[in-house]
Amino acid sequence: MSFELADLSENSREFDEDEHDNILRKADKILESEKLLNNGNNNSSGDDEIKENDERAQIFNLKSIAIPIFYFTLGFLLRFPSLPLRLYLRNTIGATPGQQAVVFAVVMGMPWNLKVFIGFFSDTVPIRGQRRKPYMFFGTILCTTSWLLFGLYPSEKAPIGIICLLLFFAVLGMIIADVMSDALVVERVKFEKKKGGIQSVVWMLRFFGGVCGYLISGWLMEYGNVHPKTIFFITGFVPLVTLLPSVYFLEDQRVLVKGTQKEESLEKLWILWDTLQSPYIWKPMVFIYIFASGPNAGDAFSNFLLGPLGFTESTYSYLLTIGMLSQMAGAFIYRKYLSDVNWHKLFCITLLVGSCLSATQLILVSRLNVKWGIPDIVFAFGDEIINDTVAFIIQMPTLVMCAALCPKGIEGVLYALMVCVNNIALSVGGAVSGALTDSLGITNTNFEKLFELVLIASLATLLPILFLPCVPKDAKECEEAAKELEAENNFDETLMQGRPRGSSDADRSNNNTNRKKKGQKSKWGGGLLVFLLVAGLIFSISDTAYKLSYKDDED
Repeated sequence: MSFELADLSENSREFDEDEHDNILRKADKILESEKLLNNGNNNSSGDDEIKENDERAQIFNLKSIAIPIFYFTLGFLLRFPSLPLRLYLRNTIGATPGQQAVVFAVVMGMPWNLKVFIGFFSDTVPIRGQRRKPYMFFGTILCTTSWLLFGLYPSEKAPIGIICLLLFFAVLGMIIADVMSDALVVERVKFEKKKGGIQSVVWMLRFFGGVCGYLISGWLMEYGNVHPKTIFFITGFVPLVTLLPSVYFLEDQRVLVKGTQKEESLEKLWILWDTLQSPYIWKPMVFIYIFASGPNAGDAFSNFLLGPLGFTESTYSYLLTIGMLSQMAGAFIYRKYLSDVNWHKLFCITLLVGSCLSATQLILVSRLNVKWGIPDIVFAFGDEIINDTVAFIIQMPTLVMCAALCPKGIEGVLYALMVCVNNIALSVGGAVSGALTDSLGITNTNFEKLFELVLIASLATLLPILFLPCVPKDAKECEEAAKELEAENNFDETLMQGRPRGSSDADRSNNNTNRKKKGQKSKWGGGLLVFLLVAGLIFSISDTAYKLSYKDDED
């Protein structure tokens, strides 16, 4: 009996061991199958994510077609009514030069300085969960309505006050749509494999729209004898039939705002200030400010062409058109051949080349081209083509840099702020150029010191080279900086569906601790950027007011 029990126990043990081995083998097979299945799912989800990102980076599909259409329309709207408006003010209304300056510099220039506030408003106050599409629709309607009312005004001579009001709202509507389009481009640039492609395309479209606007407007007035008010009506009709339908199909990701509107606004304002303190933001912005605020001889050189050299207005307009086509070429060359080049090398080489090429204007000023048998118009056109092409090749990396540096959640306001810094710096540069021109005694009839002005302007273009260490080396470095900013401010895809963290004292304390570990952020740097922005804005407004009062005294 005991032997039988022993044999039974031994058999049971063998059976249990065999069964256990079978179970383990089955479990291993199941785990291996699940692993393969998960890998397949991960690969599938990864492929789906790549495909989705590629679709998001496309701007010529139905969901994004409003973007390229807008930039073409923007270029058209900026150029198409410009000459008819100037002729209407001068010939029909009888506006003085001072009043014309008020219209162009103040009334139509002021909305450009409001881009920051428009961007902040759209980032913090979504309409039915959308931050871009409703504002773009509203801006288009406002721009269209203002130009149509201007064109349909019953009296041929509209009061100057009505004109200023309509033009202000027309430009304001265009700027609202512009800020939204810029933000949409920045959002799509994040999914772009080769940085700079989307921005090159939209700028080429903008320049192409400007060329069409210049040419069509000139042809309508010269050959069709079309009245300026008819031009204004057409200006309002164009976005109505091109841009408005495309906005309807625009895809704008919905966001969920939690908490009160005041809390959301304060949170975004705090995050914006926190972001401006990052060296990834304020240092490149200082470079852009220095780059854009340098003196130039543009206005004086234009008067030299139209004055002593005898260029006609039509010839000069063709020269400007050639310049815009050259800028298109610059954007294409950057996109095709230079987008992967190290930015430090690209800036250094192009700034040096640009400085040398801008100095070629000295040949025209000193009349050496005549001694060499080169006609003025041939030399001027060649100079315009080369200089404008190189100038926009220099400009493209700054545009790509601004877009790549914007962290998620505040794309609209931060990109608008960067563009404002550039615009205000250009205004400061214009004021400095005007003061330098006056100090040299250059007038509409006296160009004795134009050689010195062109030489100073050419040498001044080399100054930004000293600030190249402030600039990231490439777009990849900008992307990494943006991701770091997003991480510090707790901006990720999940949190953007609700209210971002960072408003509580505990969160801010943690963020401050992380910053101390990295030792990166600087209130002085952020303060410097804000100071340059505010001081530049005040300076440009004061300078404009002074010039306007001076012109009124002359009138």
